[in-house]
Amino acid sequence: MKIKLLFLLVLFSKILFSQVSGIVKDSLTQKPIPYVNIWLVNQNTGTTSDTNGRFHLPETASSAVLAFSSVGYKAKKANLQASCIVYLQSQMIDLPEFIITSSKEIKHLSVGQFQKSDIFSLFACGTAPWIVARYFPYSSQYNETPLIQSLKLLTRSQVKNASFNIRFYDVKEDGSPGNFLYDRNILGVVKKGKSLTFVDLSPYNICIPNKGIFIAVEWLLTEENKYEYTYTMPGSKKRNKGIRYEPAFGSIPCNTNNNSWIYSQGIWKNAWWKNKNRKTGTMENYSQLAVELLLTN
Repeated sequence: MKIKLLFLLVLFSKILFSQVSGIVKDSLTQKPIPYVNIWLVNQNTGTTSDTNGRFHLPETASSAVLAFSSVGYKAKKANLQASCIVYLQSQMIDLPEFIITSSKEIKHLSVGQFQKSDIFSLFACGTAPWIVARYFPYSSQYNETPLIQSLKLLTRSQVKNASFNIRFYDVKEDGSPGNFLYDRNILGVVKKGKSLTFVDLSPYNICIPNKGIFIAVEWLLTEENKYEYTYTMPGSKKRNKGIRYEPAFGSIPCNTNNNSWIYSQGIWKNAWWKNKNRKTGTMENYSQLAVELLLTN
């Protein structure tokens, strides 16, 4: 009887929890979609599809719901299946109109300037895909330099050539990130260690709309970005294993969290944590992504 009961318990657990493998495809072209971020709804875990659109999740509750997000496609939720093909529908991108005129004089303007010494903390990613976004309001001074030529980030990585995705959003009425302003993945690659990372955006002709723009970095939970480490808890000598996905991004202190947003578990929300004052030990100021834009005409 005990043997039968044990067998039933094992079988029951297999039914409740199973490994999930699948592929994400374009609903029209049937082509695989790389770098789709996938969340378990209401859970702090997920993964990213590889360059062939394939993804894998470890032991997962059979009642779980998966959320899919990719640049240029409509977000989708789907019930869990052990093996599946998920189709995403492309999303029309309504880009704002700009009149670009030629000029003999090349002009540049830096926005959001920062130095390495300004970095107070780092945004890092564990086992759930994150997107961190910073809002840049529009200014009339951008009229003469409407195009985003490049951006600069401070990055730290424990692996070579860690990659991340850059997203651009317009602004919804509630001040949160809205629709995509570009319909393709723009990948950045960072060196191992701590460094300034520059991404050339000149081929994409991206402008700052009149309502402003959200610049976002998206972690990709791929094997190439995975970093495994060990750590100990306070008061314990036991060494635990941990996983995070590189790179980490520098942040600067900000008095308000209105301009700093995080996409987690399928929803946007204001950045909620504060930095600790190194002198007083009290929690002060919010973290805002350190990103510098170079504008040009």
